[in-house]
Amino acid sequence: MSKLQRSPIFLKKSKSDSIVDFPKDEIKVGNKYYDLSGLSTLDNFYEIVSGIKSYLQGRRAPSKQFLILKYFLMIVSKFSTKIDKKTMTFYKNQLDANPDITLSTKWQKYSIACNFINYLISKEIIDDFIVPPNFENIEKKPIPSFADIARNYIENDDNFDKLDIEEISSFFSLASLEAKTLSYCLTSIDLIHAKAIEDIHKWEKDWDKVQEIIDNINKFNLDKISKVHDFNRDFQIP
Repeated sequence: MSKLQRSPIFLKKSKSDSIVDFPKDEIKVGNKYYDLSGLSTLDNFYEIVSGIKSYLQGRRAPSKQFLILKYFLMIVSKFSTKIDKKTMTFYKNQLDANPDITLSTKWQKYSIACNFINYLISKEIIDDFIVPPNFENIEKKPIPSFADIARNYIENDDNFDKLDIEEISSFFSLASLEAKTLSYCLTSIDLIHAKAIEDIHKWEKDWDKVQEIIDNINKFNLDKISKVHDFNRDFQIP
């Protein structure tokens, strides 16, 4: 008679098994967590948050795209609880009315929002609708390099003082073109240095202002501020 053999029981887990993902109102992009509770008025809010997470996977510059989508959803949530043709038109009009961004940037921001919306539609997270067309695309002009700008500037003798160039040429034993190039480069360095100093002074003033605010926060306000999760929502500019 054979003996009864005891051996541990191993459960084989399928690779396709998924862990339940409970509804969340925050998302991790890169190494940062973002609170999206301010968008909770949107229909299918938790599905949209989950949609953002899956949409950004494997995409280039996910943090940049996320911030654009977060702003887009914030604008939409103030207009309606539903994402549809009307809200997309509203967002497009908001971009169009902003004088601080170029047409090319408006086109890019709206394009990212449209791609995301089409993704949500494909996943049946929101109802299907025809997304309003993007801004009329503009011909992209290549941004000239420093070398291109310098070459065009140096080739024009009217941009230089003739006596200064002759003095530089004589002192350093340089040809006229070389002397103009040296003069241009030295002037550029001076301008870049002056701009850097100016920006540093602005940053220092900002630091002093922030420190002044921190020094004047009393315990009551400190307790109040410590409970804030979204400054844009809790301290809205009228």
